[in-house]
Amino acid sequence: MHPIKRKLIMVGLALGTVAGFGSGIASMKCRAHHRRAHFKHYVTDVCADAVRQADRSKGKEVGSRR
Repeated sequence: MHPIKRKLIMVGLALGTVAGFGSGIASMKCRAHHRRAHFKHYVTDVCADAVRQADRSKGKEVGSRR
């Protein structure tokens, strides 16, 4: 194989590897952000449900301001 052709192939493979890892890291970062946001919404819903249930057990109407 010609030395120049071999070097071009090696450079192409190296650039592809770097681009692939960069794309994977960016994808994981984006997914982590969405997973964290989903968990925050879940915790908020659980806490709101617990407050509503506590209010119902005390005899308060949900949504009333006394």
